[in-house]
Formats: sequence, structure tokens, C-alpha cells
Amino acid sequence: MFLILLFFLGLHLSTALKETIMFCIPTQLESTNYNTLESRIKTCLETNFIYGWNNIDSNTFLDSYIHTFEHKQTTEQLEDSSRHEKEQLMLVLRDIQLKTSNNIHAIQQCGRISEKMPISIASASETTNIFAEYKIWQHHSKKDIEHCDRILHYNVIQFQKHKIQQMKIAQQNYNEGFQKIILARNQTEIMQQTLADIREIFIEDIIKHQILT
Repeated sequence: MFLILLFFLGLHLSTALKETIMFCIPTQLESTNYNTLESRIKTCLETNFIYGWNNIDSNTFLDSYIHTFEHKQTTEQLEDSSRHEKEQLMLVLRDIQLKTSNNIHAIQQCGRISEKMPISIASASETTNIFAEYKIWQHHSKKDIEHCDRILHYNVIQFQKHKIQQMKIAQQNYNEGFQKIILARNQTEIMQQTLADIREIFIEDIIKHQILT
């Protein structure tokens, strides 16, 4: 009976010890540096009467924690940059949509020029008046067509070429950024799992040291 009680007492103390140590070894990644992290863990352990910090190899855990946090922070920065690239892409697309609607309207207006015929020409009764009106109409039509030609080549075609190139660059930047995010996220997950494994080993080393001493 005594041995059973002793066994359960030892198990209880071991569980309590592990829970205390686990409390002191952080799981959440926070902004800190090597020395601050080391001091915080050491103070927490000693406050709970767990000593021998200098006899325990803590470098592996501390290094892994700092590097994992830094990589997680880099991943978050990439995500912020990707959101900006996506916003830029959407702005380009909205601008293209707006300007394209205006350009289509301008082309439609130019297309109607060929359908226009001055009423005075159709209703003129004298040949001289017909030719005079026709020359005036031809002159203005020529000017209108030249104006439409400028609109088509400079406002429409050049605009489309510029915006398509701009859209390609914005899309490429977004795609490249998104691929970097995927790689960074995967690497962060691997590092976090590695950190969790190192943390478990670190906790066990602290427990062993307490039992042996």
C-alpha cells in the first residue's frame, strides 16, 4: 500500500513539475531577442524553484525560437506586400474598365460620322448648291475622320497597349509574391513543428536534470 501511495505521489509530483516547466517555456511566438528570452525563462523557472539553468543546454531551443519568429515575421511581411500588389492589380483593372467604356463610346461616335448626311444636300434643288454643300460636308467629314483617327491610334490603341503591359506587370508581381508566400508559409509550418519538437526535448532535459539532482 505504501509503495502504491509513493508511486502515485511521485507521479503527481512529476506531472506538476512538467506542467510548471511547460508554463515557463513559451509556445506562442513573440517579438524578443535571445538574451531577453533566456532571462525570462530562467526567471520563471527559478521563481518556481526549478534551478540548474546553467547546466542545461538551452541554445538549441532559444535559437530555434528566435529564427522561427523571424521567419514568421518575414512571411507576414510578404503577405502584406501581396495584399498591396493585389490592390494595385485591382486598381489597374478598374482603370482599364472605366477608360475602355469611354473609348468604346468614342469609337461609336466616330462610327456614326459615316452615316451622317447634311439635310441641305439631300434637299438641295440646284446642282451648284448640291456641290457647294457637298464640299463643305466633305471638308468637315474629313476633319472629323482625322480626329477619330487620332483618337483611335493615340487614345485607344496606345492606351490599351500601355494598360495591357501595366496589367501584365501587376499580375506578374502578384503571382510571384503569392508563390513566395506559399513557400514561406510552408517553411514557417516546418519550423514551428521543429520548434515544438525541440521544446518537448528541452522540457524533458529540464525534468531529467531536476530528478537527477
